[in-house]
Amino acid sequence: MMDHECVWKYAEYSTFNVESSSLKYKLHVNDYSGNAEDSMWYNDGMYFSTYDNDNDAWESNCGLKFHGGWWYSGCHWANLNGEYGNTNYGEGIEWKAWRGHGYSMKEVKMTVRKP
Repeated sequence: MMDHECVWKYAEYSTFNVESSSLKYKLHVNDYSGNAEDSMWYNDGMYFSTYDNDNDAWESNCGLKFHGGWWYSGCHWANLNGEYGNTNYGEGIEWKAWRGHGYSMKEVKMTVRKP
């Protein structure tokens, strides 16, 4: 991920697995390494939520509140599908452990390797 000062940081996980649609795309993520600190730990074991399909652990709808589809818990520490350029608390493309809530990343990439 890259901030607006063009500084790149990364987070890598030895386990990143998404279950099938019948299991609501449940996320399994662990064994972090990298230099961005771990913001995905909070989403481990969560189901994928969107504005119109609320599967998170919060009493309201995280996907609607934070403008994205993600593995929200109550709600997030990472929100890489947030709204670009939005600096309102929790609504942008965020990685809490590095830049905190309210800082929307300039660029992010997610890549997945075959086992």
